Amino acid sequence: MRRRSLITLTLCATFAFTVSGVACTFGTDCDFGKCDGPKVGAEGPDGSSTDGGADVDASPIPLGCDLTKDPKESPKCIDEDAGVFVSPNGKPGAAGTRTDPVGSITDALPKLDGPKGRIPRIYVCAGDYSENVSVSTKVDIFGGLDCASWAPGAAKPKFTAKAPGDFALKITGARDISITDIAFAAQAAGQSAANSIAAFVTEASGNVRLARVDLAALEGANGATPAAPGADGALMSSMPTPGTLDGNMGAGTVGGAAQACTCVGGKTSTGGKGGDDNKDGEAGKLAVAIPDPPTATGAGGSRTDCINTSAGGRPGSKGPAGNDGEPSTLGSLEPAGWTPGGGAKGADGAAGQGGGGGAGENGGGGGSGGCGGCPGLGGEGGKGGGSSIALLVFNSPKLSLSTVTLSTKSAGDGGNGISGGSGISGGNRGLASAVGAACNGGGGGAGGNGGAGAGGAGGVSVGILYKGPKPTSEGVTFTGGTKGAPGGGPGKPGPDGQAAQELEIK
Repeated sequence: MRRRSLITLTLCATFAFTVSGVACTFGTDCDFGKCDGPKVGAEGPDGSSTDGGADVDASPIPLGCDLTKDPKESPKCIDEDAGVFVSPNGKPGAAGTRTDPVGSITDALPKLDGPKGRIPRIYVCAGDYSENVSVSTKVDIFGGLDCASWAPGAAKPKFTAKAPGDFALKITGARDISITDIAFAAQAAGQSAANSIAAFVTEASGNVRLARVDLAALEGANGATPAAPGADGALMSSMPTPGTLDGNMGAGTVGGAAQACTCVGGKTSTGGKGGDDNKDGEAGKLAVAIPDPPTATGAGGSRTDCINTSAGGRPGSKGPAGNDGEPSTLGSLEPAGWTPGGGAKGADGAAGQGGGGGAGENGGGGGSGGCGGCPGLGGEGGKGGGSSIALLVFNSPKLSLSTVTLSTKSAGDGGNGISGGSGISGGNRGLASAVGAACNGGGGGAGGNGGAGAGGAGGVSVGILYKGPKPTSEGVTFTGGTKGAPGGGPGKPGPDGQAAQELEIK
């Protein structure tokens, strides 16, 4: 630029001496960027250009360059004064020029803010790149350039995500961003990642424009099926007699102590206390609304029954089974990305009711009831099938697509839900004391089985999956794959996957 200024000064000086009455006017300090005010093209506080025109900063605009056009229409803009250069042969620490390009967009972005103050453009020549491109600053990125001559018209550079589950392109933030003549491709899903998603635009409130961009996703993974059913019922603790569901024996004139039990998973049951001499036994807990079988009420034994029929405490009812898990939606779209919908876990069964305590009579104490059996735990749901998504969009109201190619492959099937665990038998009745004519307690009811988990949702194969405002598009072409099948199992099936060019998530 100093060379251009020197030429101008020389011409003006010569012209002033040779042509009478004509004077040259040289720029003021403001024209040379020495004022305190903003430079022409610099960003204002809101991120907009101060001159209302092209987004430029301290760098001079190359002669013949029209920043309102892309390089194919204005090749004079392909200049070091108008951006940073990226090549697959670039090296770390390079200057970012045509003769010394950097090797990635990631390395190019910081150079836009360097002391040179370049115009926020990045030029990328053709070739294959392994890079997760993440953009949140104001920039225009152009591909389709020849690596030797930097002339426009070459094949598009292709950026492939580094690992399964990575986005090849991620855009976020409040700045204006455009990407032109570049291809982005996701890897196929793997064991560590369910989805294959080429590009993700999330919470981008600035103008985002994709033009002549190719976005390609590969296969989504099948959702996992749980490895094992829910656990069978198991005792965790009991008192006063540790390690058992059985009721306690009466001792002399004192009825057997109520046996309180806590199961793995937190469900509890208590056998009713045996009646002291000449007293009825207490009921077992927890009561069941509809006893199973009907005679298994867990009621405490009465003295009358004990005297007349030697009947002790009533057995406890069987605990109800847990409900099967409910199927989910297709999935959830949040600021961090897309999560396939997994089936809900089945509910744990209920503990069996404790048996009733036997009545005390004629100098003896009744036996206490046994604890109810511990319930089976609910089975896990199947995981959602992985998705194949070309473009994922979350709450980005100013996203536009022009002549964009979208392609997806097959989505994964949902995983099957699995059965719940089995409840175990209740504790044995506690015996009456060896003296007197007291009666035994009742046995505890069996624990309920755990519910089965639901199947996972089938995966989606979608060109544009979005939540929030729908992106505007023109000239978009889509080649899609197949949807994933819903997960099944012993419980409720998951929802069927979907295949579409566009799909909105509420």
